Amino acid sequence: MAIRGGEYAVARMIAVLQASLPAELDLIDAEESDGIVLDDVPNPAYFDYETQIQNVEHPLAIVVNLVSTSPVRMFSTTNSPGTYEAMHTITVEVSLKNIENKDPDTLKKRILRYARAIERVIVIKNPTLPLAGVEQVVNVGREDDVTYIFQEQEEGADVRTASIPFRVHTRENL
Repeated sequence: MAIRGGEYAVARMIAVLQASLPAELDLIDAEESDGIVLDDVPNPAYFDYETQIQNVEHPLAIVVNLVSTSPVRMFSTTNSPGTYEAMHTITVEVSLKNIENKDPDTLKKRILRYARAIERVIVIKNPTLPLAGVEQVVNVGREDDVTYIFQEQEEGADVRTASIPFRVHTRENL
């Protein structure tokens, strides 16, 4: 088996979000029950590379970006496969364009809820980014502060973004 490193962690994070985020958004809608309904993120609106939100055609998008990788342990002996452990810093950015010209407080609540849903899906409910077969993710934790960014675009198309940093610990064998 090849060592896939951070690329694997990013792919697993996207797969888990695509599979589990819609149900979590519905759960938050039910918990809050204030009339704000969170839209699901369409699968084509997930990106595994850096991109500017103004270049994205979707009004709601998620960018999962590998920021850095640090080796934890590399171990091998002459007659056995090697093991590679690493910590990856990955940011998940969710961006919401205000194309429907919603009021600012509703837009802010929406981005806060998307960030909360992403944290719950990744850290609380799927901390090993499960996949049928061999597990390579040891755990996922939150890293640093979530930052919330407001970008003024053309009128009626302001963008709110939440950037959520995660640390993903992987262990892979050759």
